[in-house]
Amino acid sequence: MERPVRALLRRIGVGLFLALVVVFTSFLLVKLGAGPTDLLLGGPSPGVEERAQLVQDYGLDRPAFVQLVRYAIRVLGGELGRSWLTGESVLSELLHRLPATLELMLYAILLGTLMAVPTGMAAAFARDTAEDRTVRGTSVLGEAMPPFFLALLLLLVFFRWLDIAPAPSGRISIVLSPPPTITGSYFIDAFLMQDSIAARSALAQLVLPVFTLALMLGASLTLLVRGAMLAQMDAPHFVYARAQGMSREMLTIIALRGALPAIGGGLAAQSAALLSMTALVEYVFAWGGIGQYGLEAMAKADFAAVQGFILASAAIAATVHLLHAVIRRLARIRIRRA
Repeated sequence: MERPVRALLRRIGVGLFLALVVVFTSFLLVKLGAGPTDLLLGGPSPGVEERAQLVQDYGLDRPAFVQLVRYAIRVLGGELGRSWLTGESVLSELLHRLPATLELMLYAILLGTLMAVPTGMAAAFARDTAEDRTVRGTSVLGEAMPPFFLALLLLLVFFRWLDIAPAPSGRISIVLSPPPTITGSYFIDAFLMQDSIAARSALAQLVLPVFTLALMLGASLTLLVRGAMLAQMDAPHFVYARAQGMSREMLTIIALRGALPAIGGGLAAQSAALLSMTALVEYVFAWGGIGQYGLEAMAKADFAAVQGFILASAAIAATVHLLHAVIRRLARIRIRRA
C-alpha cells in the first residue's frame, strides 16, 4: 500500500476515534448536567405515566454504560433522536439547515482570506512601521471583539442609521419565497433559476453576516500571515535573495511559498473553529442554520437537538482538518514529482 494511502487511512482512523470521544463527551455532559430525564421533559410539565414512558423509550432505566453503548450505536446508524420542540428528526433538521451554515462559512472564509493575506503580507514587509503597528492593533481589536457585538454594531450602522442594509430576517426577504433547492445557497439557486429579484434579495441578506464573520476570521488570519511571512523573511535563503537585489515581487513570492504551509494550517484551524462564531451571527440575523438551531436547543434544553448540534459541529471540524491534510499530502506529492 502506498504511503499517501496509509497516511489518509491513519487520518480517517484518528477522525473516527475523535468522533467516539465526542459521542462520549456529549453523553457525559448531559448525564452530569440536568440529567437526560429533565432535558427530555423540558417542555410542559408531564404526568407520571408520560415520564415513565419516556424513561422506558430512551432506556434511561438501564445502567449508564448500556445507555452510552446504545446511544453510540444509534449515532453511528444516523439516528440522533427527535426534537421535543418540533417533533421532527434531529438528523433531518440538521441536514435541512446545514446548507445555510455552510453558505455563511464558505463565503466568510473566502472573503476573510482575500482580506487577510494581502494585509498580513504588507504588514510583514513594513515591519515596525506605523503601517505595521496599525495593522497589528486593528487585528488584535478585531480578534478580541465578540461576534454578536460586531454583528449588532454593523446592524446599528448599516440598517438602523444608514438604512442601506435589509432587516435581519433570514436568508431572503420575508415577502419572497425561497428558490428551488439546487445547491442549498439561496443566492446561487436563485441565480441559476434566473430569478433576479430573489438573487438580489439573497445577496443583500448575505452581506452583513458574511462581512461580520470575515472580519473576525480575517483579524486572526492577518496576524498569522504576518508571523509566517516574518519567519520566512528572517530565513537565510530570503536574506541572500534580498542581498542579490531581487525585486519586491520576487521576494514576496519566495516568502509566500515558504509561508504557505503555516498559513494553510492556521486557516484550517480557524475555519474548523468558525462554527462557534457562526452560531452567534446566525442567531442575530435569524439565519436558520445549524448554529441558530443549536443555540435555541441549548436555551430550551432540547436534549436530542443539543447532542445533534455537538456531533454536527465536531463532524464539520473533522472534515475541515481532513481536507487540509489531503491537500497538503497532494501538494507534497506534486512537489516531489516536479
